[in-house]
Amino acid sequence: MKMLLVLRHGKSPHEGDSDWARPLTRRAREEDVPAVAAFTRQQGIQPEWIVSSDASRARETAEGFAQEFTPSPELVLTRSLYLVGPEEIAAEVQSLPDSVETAVVVGHNAGLEQFAEWLGGALPDALKPGGLAIFRLAVDSWLDLHPSRAERVAFANPKALRH
Repeated sequence: MKMLLVLRHGKSPHEGDSDWARPLTRRAREEDVPAVAAFTRQQGIQPEWIVSSDASRARETAEGFAQEFTPSPELVLTRSLYLVGPEEIAAEVQSLPDSVETAVVVGHNAGLEQFAEWLGGALPDALKPGGLAIFRLAVDSWLDLHPSRAERVAFANPKALRH
């Protein structure tokens, strides 16, 4: 049994030198990412591994999320998760080491939300910036990732956690 957390990068301003370089907003860094990490801890989940797009806003989200846990999860940054579709995200998850039981994938919409819906069906709401969907996977190997073996066990967007 494995756990997969699908985490969309936090809110980011639309202006900047390049799309890849856009940073998180202050609220995303200081409030949203810590709130989503606290929600994860409330679910009794301790991530071991985070694989994230290397774009600034995703990297900042992954780093902020990781620092909310003790011990901090291993963090791997990759360009292969930057603005990709659900197939590429699934391939990245399938490449995780089988020794990892609980992993987080941090990326971008629309591909990340499409991946979450492929895995667990329609989400209760749109996956907003900083949003999180948590799945229990009835697999022993990440290679066996498939919707028939996935169950969404929790979902949260930062705005809902602020109230």
